[in-house]
Amino acid sequence: MAGIIVLTTLAGLIYFVRRPVVTPQDEKTPNTTVKNQYVDPSICADCHPKIAETYLRTGMGRSFSRPTTANTIGDPKKPVTFYHKPSDSYFTNIEHDGKFFQRRYQIGFDGKETNSFEKEIQFVMGSGNHARAYLHRSNRNTLIELPLGWYAENGGSWAMSPGYDRPDHPGFTRAVTDGCMFCHNGIPGDPINVRTPPGGGGKKFRAYDKATGEVLSELDLPAGTTGAPMTYMYKGKQYIVVAVGSTDHAAEFVALTLR
Repeated sequence: MAGIIVLTTLAGLIYFVRRPVVTPQDEKTPNTTVKNQYVDPSICADCHPKIAETYLRTGMGRSFSRPTTANTIGDPKKPVTFYHKPSDSYFTNIEHDGKFFQRRYQIGFDGKETNSFEKEIQFVMGSGNHARAYLHRSNRNTLIELPLGWYAENGGSWAMSPGYDRPDHPGFTRAVTDGCMFCHNGIPGDPINVRTPPGGGGKKFRAYDKATGEVLSELDLPAGTTGAPMTYMYKGKQYIVVAVGSTDHAAEFVALTLR
């Protein structure tokens, strides 16, 4: 009997000695796993200045920016007010207290402004080569597209954003989705203001040398582009498709290929 008790005691002792001690992660050492994330483009530019400089000459390199007087209002001495007949509303971009806003109002029976409403413009989507859309950041940290947009046609003109030219447009509630960002910008970030390269802009499709930024080829398009190019293969031949459209040209796809 005594031998059984001794063996049992030794077995228990061996178990406690050999059993690994498990310490909760938060009590031992902090989790040092680093998640993948995007960095400030200027960090890449430190090692690749030429690539960064030439990319920023393209429309996509300037597709997302902060509002300024130049890209939001234009000439402060000549503020533009756009009248949208289907909704019987007026729209304008204004600046006050160092911030930019888009404002909507109507004219009442007494000839005075009524039903006025405005939202702050936090971002501008579009390089200005073809168009600019104005975005508001909500309290929920989501982006909302504002009704009035700017188009490069005819030397620059104001009109409703795509999908807004109707009486029952979404007003100041249209969410900017991940799909919108993917096609029109890629990854949102703070603005880097650069100039449009000589010969840039217009209703063109251009092929650039990715190393030098040189324009290798350009083709005329029936209207300005409204999204990023897409590519696919059909019967061994590669095609590039680009969406085009404007206020005076119905939206369509244009397919391009080498002969």
